Amino acid sequence: NPALAARLLSAFEQWRVLEPKAGAAAQATLKRLQEAKLSPNSADIVGRALG
Repeated sequence: NPALAARLLSAFEQWRVLEPKAGAAAQATLKRLQEAKLSPNSADIVGRALG
């Protein structure tokens, strides 16, 4: 379900406040997701989280 996926991705918007190792892992995951074919809502959330 694209809407549910987008809502779950919003948890990654706080990756900058995580401890350095966990933050780096979350950022790497977001970058991999940015290259994947996502729904428009999910792509927007990933882009905002990285931006």
